[in-house]
Amino acid sequence: ARHSKRVSKISTIWMRSLPNMETKTLKIHFLGTGSASPNPQRSNSSLLLEFADNVVLVDVCGYPGQALPRAGISFEHLHDVILTHAHVDHIYALPSLLSSVASYDLGGEPKLLRLHGLPETLDLARRLLTIFIDPSKSMRAVQLEYHPLAPVPYTNPDLHMDGWAIQ
Repeated sequence: ARHSKRVSKISTIWMRSLPNMETKTLKIHFLGTGSASPNPQRSNSSLLLEFADNVVLVDVCGYPGQALPRAGISFEHLHDVILTHAHVDHIYALPSLLSSVASYDLGGEPKLLRLHGLPETLDLARRLLTIFIDPSKSMRAVQLEYHPLAPVPYTNPDLHMDGWAIQ
């Protein structure tokens, strides 16, 4: 319980620093908190940011087809994925995520999924997904949009932070 209060306090402070974010409507789901090193108790780092009916997945590891439903999240609410960087432990499950989204019953409607990341990270994601999407008819039901991020300056004499604007 002590740990959850600390996480809540940290996330609330972090969210207050973001403009136009209502912290009362945000839920953070930690899907993995481990490093790239194998660990039987913890998955690689990944989290979900849940804002009412919109969900943002930050990094894609493990088996997202199980992780999202276990967190009580429906694939229909997932619209955005942020890939923080191009290390394998942050991006390797992207094909599995697309397969899960494509397999989810969306009423026959194509699913739009926006991928956000640095240009070099999105390039790697695009090349990785080409290997899996081209031979898979079902995965083509997911429409991907790639949104490159550019650094945004942030000035505060007490804190240095690099950030990226998500359009």
